[in-house]
Amino acid sequence: MRLQGILKRVDLGTGAWVLEAPDGQRYQLVGEVPGALKDRAVRVEAEAMDAMGFAMVGPILQVQRIEAA
Repeated sequence: MRLQGILKRVDLGTGAWVLEAPDGQRYQLVGEVPGALKDRAVRVEAEAMDAMGFAMVGPILQVQRIEAA
């Protein structure tokens, strides 16, 4: 799947990367996420995972590619 939004860092527990989509939906991102993109608009290619996370911010996505929008 391909999504766009703002990349945020949530400091719950060990921390989590979150994509905030324009429609308000939030997704937890796992995998390689460049910290330099924090608080910036990004495009993400990811695969949905059937998993639960401690951050509990939304569906969990395995990042395949992420870049500045």
